Amino acid sequence: MARRDARERLDELRRNPQQCEVPGCYAYRQKWGRYCEHHDRVNERTGHPEGHTIRKGQLRPYAARATEFIQEQHQHRGVQAALEWIEELLANAEDPGELHRSSLPSQRVGKWFHKMHLAGITAEEVLSTVVGLYLLRELDPRQFKSDRHFQHMLAIRVLRLVPAPFIQAWCNGEGRRLYHRIGVKMREHLADRLNAALGLLALRMAREIKKRMEEEQRQEWLDRLDGVADPFMKPDRDMVYHASPTGSEDKEGFELEHGDF
Repeated sequence: MARRDARERLDELRRNPQQCEVPGCYAYRQKWGRYCEHHDRVNERTGHPEGHTIRKGQLRPYAARATEFIQEQHQHRGVQAALEWIEELLANAEDPGELHRSSLPSQRVGKWFHKMHLAGITAEEVLSTVVGLYLLRELDPRQFKSDRHFQHMLAIRVLRLVPAPFIQAWCNGEGRRLYHRIGVKMREHLADRLNAALGLLALRMAREIKKRMEEEQRQEWLDRLDGVADPFMKPDRDMVYHASPTGSEDKEGFELEHGDF
């Protein structure tokens, strides 16, 4: 019954196709989804139909500022607790071996973290990546179309600290070694864990770094323009403004009259 209902619904959508939900897109939806094929692929890849992937090079300067801050605050109890949590996550990661369709997201993430551990990725690098992405959102929130887009990018950038591990898969009746793709459920699973454990600390750190960057920029402007920080003079209270008797119709004239000293 359910299969027949699905077939009937597909036939109805083919006869009366609906427009993609993305504003400004006039393409028809694919099957019974909400988006056209293009926006559905983008949504699958980034977590938002109009999202884009945050590349490693784009994140690098923000992660570098985060690294400097972490090293400066290495005695902070929150920073120490975060690094210990990440170290434990890396050390306890296990390779589940061959993956299949029914493999859990936690098993798939574990395979990536096991490779990160073998590759020598440190807890500081992971935390710098997390804080760097939070900092990017604080400084340029338009980079992220939604919270879901941000969470997907958070998971991708952490896992992409190492190249994708290989997995065994069947293609056209024969076994092949393929790069392990970071699926939607993997991203959501890892993002939930990272935000639950590190989200509040990462947000506080990002806002403190942003505050310092703004102060540095302000100081740079002060150094560039001599006297820019000098207080402005107060208006002379003995100076009286009144309308000029010689003002024309299209221009109001005002004269400045000094009071008696």
